[in-house]
Amino acid sequence: MNLQQAKEQVKKLNDFIELVSNYKVISLETAVIYEYALDNNVSKVAVKLNEQGYTMEGARGPRKISSNDVSEILQGDELDDLHVIIKNMFKKNKRKIKNFT
Repeated sequence: MNLQQAKEQVKKLNDFIELVSNYKVISLETAVIYEYALDNNVSKVAVKLNEQGYTMEGARGPRKISSNDVSEILQGDELDDLHVIIKNMFKKNKRKIKNFT
């Protein structure tokens, strides 16, 4: 890595920190995006959202959120700039795990 590459990396990280710090959670989807930005772990995000009282609509009414629900939301249509970044992070993490097993 050279100096210019390091400066670009620092700028990207600062932009990410700024996006997350100023992010407004207004729905289940944005809560998933925000929590994943903090934890980078779908299971932890599901647990946190369940603790906060979020639910998903199931066949028999409201149900707890699963890690699969979190993954589905993260892979869905991008809602905002942070979602674009998080979706890419999620895909990279998924590839790492897939290549590891």
